[in-house]
Amino acid sequence: ILNPRFAAGEVLVDGHLLANARLALPLAWLGVRLDGSVFVVGENLTDESYEHRLGYPMPGRMLHAGLDLRF
Repeated sequence: ILNPRFAAGEVLVDGHLLANARLALPLAWLGVRLDGSVFVVGENLTDESYEHRLGYPMPGRMLHAGLDLRF
């Protein structure tokens, strides 16, 4: 990768394994008459410590929940 914080050339970063998942349930299954879904998303489920660029660590395990409505 290239590191914009330093004038040196390319720098190697360690390899990493990421696992992400998304589970969605259509609102129609819940008896609601709207087009959309309820969802839960998990990112970095392996809680891997990694960097896309040297000196910029990425977040650990994260969970998000939400509502996707379509009009």
